Amino acid sequence: RFRAGAGWRRHFRLEAAASMAGRSLILIRHAQSMNNCIQLQVEEEMRKGRLTAEQATSTWLASRSVDPGLSPQGKEEAIRTGQHIKRILGEGGELMSSPMLRAIETAAPIAMALGIPCRVSPLACEVGGMYEWKDGKYLPAAGLSAAAIRERFPFCRTELLKQEGSWNELVGKETAEQNRERAEKFASWIKRRVVETPAEERGSPLIVVTHSDFLDLLLKALFSVSDTSKKFVFKVDNCSLTEVFLPIVFCEEGKEVPVLNYLNRNHHTM
Repeated sequence: RFRAGAGWRRHFRLEAAASMAGRSLILIRHAQSMNNCIQLQVEEEMRKGRLTAEQATSTWLASRSVDPGLSPQGKEEAIRTGQHIKRILGEGGELMSSPMLRAIETAAPIAMALGIPCRVSPLACEVGGMYEWKDGKYLPAAGLSAAAIRERFPFCRTELLKQEGSWNELVGKETAEQNRERAEKFASWIKRRVVETPAEERGSPLIVVTHSDFLDLLLKALFSVSDTSKKFVFKVDNCSLTEVFLPIVFCEEGKEVPVLNYLNRNHHTM
């Protein structure tokens, strides 16, 4: 069901725009977070033989933050991504983000560069949701409240979030099945949004800032890939761009197929 393109300009203009009405979806993994830095350190210790795989997992779980922000490198990556998006799109578009701090901090320079607000969706959070590791157990952890997000990030729209308490339900770590169900739900939401978008606005993309593992599940949901064993993974780097063209007839009737124009494009962060 895959159809690979050679870049949005050539494919969109020569094929999609000529034969199919639809809209472009640009998926962006958040910039490097403080947890990413910890993970790199742990992996390096394991490569040097100083930690076993089991010790590395325990060290990672004990060291990770529940809702980390961006590292200094990550903040630079986010700024460069905003500048790059501005160069290729100019102005306008529609921006969405996961409610996790690292994603919103990545979305901030994009919103500023394009001069648009950012709608925050709980469906776009990372696989596992909000949780902490304590005494050998996964425990519930609270994220920011909708009010706190609006106060810290005035460009954010939070109508899709709970308005009382933390944005997330305090249920602990999500199961693999719950993760897949959420990805399917978000894929359905995106398809409805494409259909609802006025024809004159479909030339501007829907941009979603999300997370590595969830982006993998979302692409599988859009392309109807069943892979519970995870033998096949859409691997993406921090701040990389992935573009999918979603035809109206696919979103509305399940006809045609989405077009994967490119995956993991990250030259702008170098």
